[in-house]
Amino acid sequence: MTSSGAEPPLKLLALDGGGIRGLSELLMLKEIMHRLMVEENERRKKDVEEPLSRLPKPCDYFDLIGGTSTGGIIALMLGRLRMDVDTAIKHYDDLAKQVFSGIKRWGDGKFSATKLEGAIKSVVRTVTGDSESLLLEDDNAGVCRTFVCAKNAHNLNANIPVLFRTYRSRETHSNCKIWEAARATSAAPAFFKRIEISPQQPFIDGGLGRNNPSQVVLDEAKALFGARQIGCLVSIGTGQAEVIGIKKPGLFQQIIPTDIIEALKTISTDCEATHEAMLDRFANSPNTYFRLNVEQGMQRIELSEWEKLSNVEAHTAQYMKKKEVDEKLAVLVNAIRVPRAQFMIELGTKQVLGAKNPSTLMGMANLVSMYKNQGHWTEAEALQVVVMEKAKQMLGSDHPDTLKYMGDLADIYSSQGCWREAEALQVVVIEKRKQVLGNDHPYTLMSMANLAGTYSSQGRWTEAEALQVVVMEKTKQILGADHPDTLTSMGNLADIYSSQGRWREAEALQVVVMENRKHILGDEHPDTLTCIGHLADIYSHQGRWTEAEALQVVVMEKTKQILGADHPDTLTSMRNLADTNQGHKYLKEKTKQVLGDPIIDIPEIPPSPLSHEIALYPVEYLENIPEAAPTPVVHEINLFSVEFLSGGIPESSEVGMHTVQAELRDEEI
Repeated sequence: MTSSGAEPPLKLLALDGGGIRGLSELLMLKEIMHRLMVEENERRKKDVEEPLSRLPKPCDYFDLIGGTSTGGIIALMLGRLRMDVDTAIKHYDDLAKQVFSGIKRWGDGKFSATKLEGAIKSVVRTVTGDSESLLLEDDNAGVCRTFVCAKNAHNLNANIPVLFRTYRSRETHSNCKIWEAARATSAAPAFFKRIEISPQQPFIDGGLGRNNPSQVVLDEAKALFGARQIGCLVSIGTGQAEVIGIKKPGLFQQIIPTDIIEALKTISTDCEATHEAMLDRFANSPNTYFRLNVEQGMQRIELSEWEKLSNVEAHTAQYMKKKEVDEKLAVLVNAIRVPRAQFMIELGTKQVLGAKNPSTLMGMANLVSMYKNQGHWTEAEALQVVVMEKAKQMLGSDHPDTLKYMGDLADIYSSQGCWREAEALQVVVIEKRKQVLGNDHPYTLMSMANLAGTYSSQGRWTEAEALQVVVMEKTKQILGADHPDTLTSMGNLADIYSSQGRWREAEALQVVVMENRKHILGDEHPDTLTCIGHLADIYSHQGRWTEAEALQVVVMEKTKQILGADHPDTLTSMRNLADTNQGHKYLKEKTKQVLGDPIIDIPEIPPSPLSHEIALYPVEYLENIPEAAPTPVVHEINLFSVEFLSGGIPESSEVGMHTVQAELRDEEI
C-alpha cells in the first residue's frame, strides 16, 4: 500500500513475551486508555456531547498490533477479538490461574497444553460464539490488523519468525484458528509442547529470538502500508530481567539439554537490545518511539508464578508513579489520542468501508466535530443531518447511537440560535431514552438538562426550572450530593434562578456548589474559580458590593497566578472587578439625583489591594471594558433592605424609591 497525503500517520503497538508478567502490559495499556478517555471526555464536554462511559478499545486507536508469546495472546485479545482492556485483564487473569495452577508429572512440557488450548478456546467462544473461529478476517482497512510471532521448530537457528496474521499477505500460511495461533506463539520449550498446525509444520514460542517484536512490527508495517509515515510506535515490555526463572524439567518430563535451556532463556529475555536499536532508529524523530517496561521487581517473578499476579500489579503501579514515566505517558497519549476512525471520513471511509458501514458514520461524526470546533456551523449541520438519517436507516430510530446523533444535531441548532429546531429533537431524544433506558439513566438526565438549557435560552424559565429541578434531584439521589454531575446540575439551576432575579435561591445553591468544588478540586481549580465568580455576580446583583469585590479579588489573584497576567481569563476577572466598582458608584449617583441627599450613607467599597494594578494596567487590555450596565431594579430594593438600613424606611422615601426603579427600568429598555 502506498502512502497518500490524506492518510494519517500510523500508530503501532508491540507487546513483549514474558509469561504471567504480561499482566503488566495490560495494566499499562489500561492507564493509557484511561488517559485517552479523560482527553476524549474533555473534548466531548466542550462539544456538549455524551461522555464515554467505558474505556476505549486499543483496536480503535492502533493500526497494527504485534505480539510474542504472552504478548501474542494479549495482541489477539485486543486486536482480533477487539476486547477493551478491562475485559482482557479478566480473561488473562482467569487463563493464567487455570493454565499454571498445576504441574505435569510427565510428558512434553511442564504445563498442560490441553489446559492452555481449552482456556484459549473458552475465551474465543465467549467473544465470537465459536471456539473454532478462524484467525483470518475479511480484508478491511477499517479494522486493526494483528499478528503473532512463532518459530518453526525445525529451523531454530533462523532468526526470522513465522507470523500468524489476521489479514492477507503474500506470506500468509494456511488460515488457522485463533486458538491455534495463540498456542503457537506461546509454546515455550520446557513449558508447553509444540503444536503442529499443518502437516510437518511444528511451531514453538516466538520469543526465541524475537521476544521484543518491535522490529517485526516495523517491518510488517512497511510491507502493509508502504512509505506511510509512522506517527508512533509503542513498545511495552513485561519487566527487565536477565534470566527467566525456569526450573529444570521434572524427572518424568522429556529431557531438554540444560545448556540449550539457558541459551534460550537468555535470548528470549534479551529485549533491551531491540530497545536500543529502536532508540537509534528514531533518534531524529522525537516523540515517535515509546518504550514502557517495569525496571525493578519483576526479576523475582517466574514466568509461571500466577499466584504472584498481585506482585506484578504492585510493581507496575509503582513504575507508573515515576515522574519520568508519567511525563512519557502524557506525551504518548497525545501522540495516539485521535482515533483511527476520525480519519476514515468521506471519500476514504466510504470507499473502503462502504457508505452503510457504522464506522463510516463514526468517521463522518468526527468530521462534524472538527467543523464545530472551527465554527463552520453550516457544514456541521449539513453533515450531521446525513449522519442522523443514515443512523435511522441502519440502526433504527431507538438505537443509542441514533439518539446520540440526534442530540448532536440539536446542539448544532442551539449553537446557531435555532431553538425551536433544537427543542423538537431534544424532546424526541428524551422520550426515546426514557423508553429504552429509563427515567433515571444518566443519559436520560443529560438529555433533560440539555432541553432545560434550550428553554432557558428562549426565556422560558418556568419550563427550564421544572426540568432542571428533576435533573438535580435525580442526579443527587443516584450519584450523591458531591458528585461533579450533581454540582453541575445545581449550578445550572442557580443560573435559572439568577435569570429570574431570584438571588437568594441562586445564592443558596451556588454557595453549596462552591464549597464542594473547593473540597473536591481545590481552591485554585478553574471550575472552583468559576463558581466563586458566579457567586460574586449574585452578590453584585443584590447590591452586596463589598462581598462581591472580596470574591472577585480572589478570582483575579488566583487566575493571574495560575494563567498569567495577560491570559483572557485574567483580563475578564479584572473587568468584572472594575464593573463592581463602577456599578456601586453608578447606584450612589442615581439615588442622589432622585432622592437628593441620601437618607442613609451608602458605604464606599474599601480600596482593593489590587486597585492600583487595574489603574496602571496597559490601556490596550482594558480599553474595551464596557461602561457598567444599569443596575437591575432589584438592586434598588436591596438598597433599602436591612443590609443597608438600621431602621425602617421612612414613608416619604417610598415615592423616591419607586422613581429610582422607574428610571432604571427606562434605562434598561
